Amino acid sequence: MNTGKWFTLGLALAVALTTGCGSGGNGSGSVNNPPNAPQNDFAGAWELTLTSSVYPAPSTSTPPVGNVVLVETILTQNGNALSASGSQVQAIAWNEMNKTFALNGACGQTSPGVNTVTGNSVASDGKATQVVFTFNIGGIVYNATAFVDPLAGTISGTYTGGGSGACAGDAGVLTGNPTSALSGGFGGILSAPYGSVTMNFVENNSYALTVTGTPNVTLSGTAVGNSSTVTGTVNGVSASFITFYDPTGAYTGVTTGGSVVIFDSQTGAIYGLI
Repeated sequence: MNTGKWFTLGLALAVALTTGCGSGGNGSGSVNNPPNAPQNDFAGAWELTLTSSVYPAPSTSTPPVGNVVLVETILTQNGNALSASGSQVQAIAWNEMNKTFALNGACGQTSPGVNTVTGNSVASDGKATQVVFTFNIGGIVYNATAFVDPLAGTISGTYTGGGSGACAGDAGVLTGNPTSALSGGFGGILSAPYGSVTMNFVENNSYALTVTGTPNVTLSGTAVGNSSTVTGTVNGVSASFITFYDPTGAYTGVTTGGSVVIFDSQTGAIYGLI
């Protein structure tokens, strides 16, 4: 896995822009069957977003806009206790100043790719009103307290942490949104050796993901929130990818149909945007 180096999205965008893919992707993705609002049940797939108000600089916007750690996870619940680890947690960092992605965070992680989420929900009248989280992202620890919006099925709050390294003294806003099964087609140009592709994503109720497409795309793996880990072949070449689905264009700028960033699962290098 990579060791926290930022990988630029600019190359992926430039490749896609020069190959007729509009703003960098050609997606027709969607999510189906939005989850019910949490009462005291948080088990399932989530995107938990830590948005810094400290890095790259103090922000005066509301909510603050800074560097982001997207914690894509499948939470398990036992009573009020929440947990996820190993393949159930994928961390993707976004550098707001440089507009770049990095797998596993970019705070000098001592154990890149080794991530855990633990938490506890606090119930009132049988319904959760608050959730306390601890995130360990490759050895960098964040603590958060979030409150539940029972109608929207989302959570929001604040966090602190960042360890003593590149993100020391970090603090900011936590938001959490349940994610649903990814279903849709995306097309674009990946860097060598993969070339031009279309990919159709289908996720089942057990988070198993299959990806087919042309010319000759056969991948399978597991979806984790808005990310996935898939292996197989693309245009006759062995492939091992981590993908990130951006449904709104908040990071990739592709606002119609969303887009998918394709990472090399071993190096973290970006192959392209589809």
